[in-house]
Amino acid sequence: MLEIVYQDEHLIAINKPHGLLVHRSKIANDAKEFALQMLRDQIERHVSPVHRLDRKTGGLLLFAFEKEVEVAMHKQFQEGLVEKKYLAVLRGYAPEDGEIDYPLAKENGNMQDAFTAFKTLQRSEIDVAFGKHETSRYSLVEATPTTGRMHQLRRHFAHIFYP
Repeated sequence: MLEIVYQDEHLIAINKPHGLLVHRSKIANDAKEFALQMLRDQIERHVSPVHRLDRKTGGLLLFAFEKEVEVAMHKQFQEGLVEKKYLAVLRGYAPEDGEIDYPLAKENGNMQDAFTAFKTLQRSEIDVAFGKHETSRYSLVEATPTTGRMHQLRRHFAHIFYP
């Protein structure tokens, strides 16, 4: 059963667990469960996703009950009126803050603009060897993408050597 964190007459938000696809996809034909169908079955009502989260990402996922609301919400996302924030654990000590302005290739090879701002909230070091290092260092960052490209955060942080 999906955790419902908000609901009104127009919208419903769930806490999507990591590993769950939002809907069927050609690139993940191994999946058997989808947030969209699970929520429809759970509340016995038609819903449409307003946005997506990558399969490996957990967090709030918003659905609309009516087509008009879905279209209006899509427009707000496209116009940058919705601010998305993510928490991510990175390997290494990330800078205090930064901006990653780095285009990302789509599956067909076409490049898309992609921008992510971030700030480091906390750093930690644990006594577990990693490669040639005697300890492992990690950073907790708050990431704010202004574009929504596939795997944008993972790809952007890997680009600046913080996978």
